[in-house]
Amino acid sequence: MKSPNYSNRHGAAIQFLVVHWWGLPDWHRDADPTRVIHHLCTPAGDKSVSAHAVVYPGGIEELVDPEYAAWHARSANRVSIGIECWPWDAKSPKHLVEATLENLAKQIAHYYQLYPHLAKERLHPHSEHVATQCPGDYYRARLDQIRARALEIYQNQETPKRKEPPKMICFQYPDGRCVKTDGIFYNYIGDPNHLQALIGAGVPLVSATPEQMEAWYLPAPNGLERVPGRVKDLKDMATDFPGMSDSLKRTSVLAKIQATMGIPSRQA
Repeated sequence: MKSPNYSNRHGAAIQFLVVHWWGLPDWHRDADPTRVIHHLCTPAGDKSVSAHAVVYPGGIEELVDPEYAAWHARSANRVSIGIECWPWDAKSPKHLVEATLENLAKQIAHYYQLYPHLAKERLHPHSEHVATQCPGDYYRARLDQIRARALEIYQNQETPKRKEPPKMICFQYPDGRCVKTDGIFYNYIGDPNHLQALIGAGVPLVSATPEQMEAWYLPAPNGLERVPGRVKDLKDMATDFPGMSDSLKRTSVLAKIQATMGIPSRQA
């Protein structure tokens, strides 16, 4: 398990799934999922929180084994599974909303496969168990629709994809520009439809700065291309290596890439 914030269910049966968002869209729609994941994996005494999974446009991150109780809905923790989701509203990009809802349905279908009795139960909003706006009107209005899609995946015995390290990753700069890389070459994405197609195909989107991106690349000897100074492929780009300088660790997006791609750090 990635998060230490969990407890024993003490024999209680799992009765339902709880849907959350990680904050009001106007304030948190641009939050880096890796920071959300870090928060849910950080002990904070009696303020510690967690979820069984985090869902966002670029993927799904499982943090707590569903056999254990995550800390997401107070008195309902022992009998529920909690899923934390990217917040959205009418102002959110449609393709990011659609990607999030589809990933959410896939994760719910995964839990249906583990616990078939849950497929008979409705989805619960967090606000049903705690006085909160979470997960917002837009999620609450679509819980039946989300459940229907999850049942479709489950009943057709589609296996929710567990992400293999992708062959490409996209980075979005603070000014909105996006760049794609296969770990060797990188190119700017000028067409929004191209970016949407990549995300739809499962290519992760990670926020970064040009300086962070450049930290991975060095001029090639012939000066004609820019290629990584140390990497052979994207997976290698996303793992640390013996002797990595502290400055590179500080300036790189290593942790973000690893969290998005589900690649463990490599220290030897």
